[in-house]
Amino acid sequence: MSEEKRVFVSCSHDSEPHKEWVRGLAEHLVKNGIDSHLTKTGKRRKRIEEILGWIKSSAGRAKTKFRGRERVTAPFTLALVAYNLIRLPRLLAQAPT
Repeated sequence: MSEEKRVFVSCSHDSEPHKEWVRGLAEHLVKNGIDSHLTKTGKRRKRIEEILGWIKSSAGRAKTKFRGRERVTAPFTLALVAYNLIRLPRLLAQAPT
């Protein structure tokens, strides 16, 4: 089974040379067949880190006793579902009526 390789590049651009370097890195990855997504701010990364932090602390997934992607995927997915269920009332309250 062949999986598509993906990478997410999140960086705050401090200077023009740094911005160009990051853009060049993303282009290099695409040329080598790696799906890369580039964002200029760390907002998305902060959100992802928040979710992973919750999974590690509250969902008890800091250290898994399973090995291998197939065995780790189910508990991780279950933890993501639990996180979304906890968020759901707040999201529904914020939804426009």
